[in-house]
Amino acid sequence: MKKYFVIFIGFSLLLGAGRLAFADSVGGEAEADASASRVPAHVSVFARLTANFESRMEKLRERFLKERRQLEERMEKKHEQIENKFERKIDKLEVEVERKVGKIEHRPRPPHATSTPATPFILEIGARGHVFMRGFVTTSASSTIGMQSWGGVWNVRIASTTRLLAHATTTPDFLIGDYIGIEGAMSTGTPFTIDATLLRDRTP
Repeated sequence: MKKYFVIFIGFSLLLGAGRLAFADSVGGEAEADASASRVPAHVSVFARLTANFESRMEKLRERFLKERRQLEERMEKKHEQIENKFERKIDKLEVEVERKVGKIEHRPRPPHATSTPATPFILEIGARGHVFMRGFVTTSASSTIGMQSWGGVWNVRIASTTRLLAHATTTPDFLIGDYIGIEGAMSTGTPFTIDATLLRDRTP
């Protein structure tokens, strides 16, 4: 009898321990499920905030780029207007100078210029490299003329398309000391060099 009683007590203890283990297991699973259900909510909120922030930053970036392009276009247009205005003033000045100086007279030129004109050096450089200059011949060759004016001696390149408004028919006919005026463009590769489009003899 005592033997069966001990067996019964042991079986009861095992059954109680099993119930406790089952309860702990169920409770742990329920807590894990609750935790799992809470984590995605936080992650979802953070993801939405991040996406919203990135979207706003992208819109700000696009707006900044658009305004910068518009500003660059306005500045470029303004720059072109200033250049055109400056070019018109240069053209007007050239016409006025021509009117005051008068037309070139075709008369026999002296063998050498013996007098120095009272007209000073002139050097005007436009925004696009357009040059209007007057000075004295220092050297002359078939395709180049050395010209003393503001800044020193300038190398004036003469092309086949350069117009010669002078008594001389070729550049070697110009003599050292002759007073001339040129129009052309600054050379982009060589300093103090001008590609002439027009050469005038202004020796008195």
